Amino acid sequence: MPPLTIPRRYRVGLAAVEQLAEADVTLLAERLALAEPEVSFEKLAARLDRELSVDADLARVLEAVASLNTLLPEDGSGADRLAQDVSESGDLKIPDERRPAYAARLETLMRIPVLVVAARASELLTEHDKVFHDARILTDVRPVFERDPSTGVKMGAVVATMKLEYHPSGKRAIESVFISLDHGDLEHLRHVLDRALTKMDSLAGLMKETNVPRWTGTYHDHG
Repeated sequence: MPPLTIPRRYRVGLAAVEQLAEADVTLLAERLALAEPEVSFEKLAARLDRELSVDADLARVLEAVASLNTLLPEDGSGADRLAQDVSESGDLKIPDERRPAYAARLETLMRIPVLVVAARASELLTEHDKVFHDARILTDVRPVFERDPSTGVKMGAVVATMKLEYHPSGKRAIESVFISLDHGDLEHLRHVLDRALTKMDSLAGLMKETNVPRWTGTYHDHG
């Protein structure tokens, strides 16, 4: 079997697991085992970040470890083998003599219930044929000529073109599609988006009333 390829997004976090002191791993395992599910990796990490003996981006570590659970079957079997495969990946460059210890601590962290729940929440948000990445709308004026263009521009049409970028089938690759829109289309799109946001806020309010946390860990920040 070829070596496991680690997505770039998770390499730093998984490499940091090897740099943690043994006491840090024990602390994380014990505290997180008792923790309630949080709404993001950042909030989960905030509980313990300052207690580590090394300077590590704990939110990034937790996200990377949790992501491995999405590769396992529903019952979580095979975590030991997956942890071993990660330790042997050339993307992390773990020294041969330290791989068994790395795999053991990685498996310990992978099995923490709050990270399993976080992994499932993150996966549900992106388990679609196409996942949104970004959008941009280009607006331009297109001149209208008579049959004889030498007579000059007779009219202009304002056209908007939306460039919609997405990840196909949950992959990290980015593809795009271009969609032509007129003023009426944009007004309709704004109405549809406003309605969708209102419905999401209403559902979030219902979840809050029933004390069900709302996962925000993989929400896009488009600033």
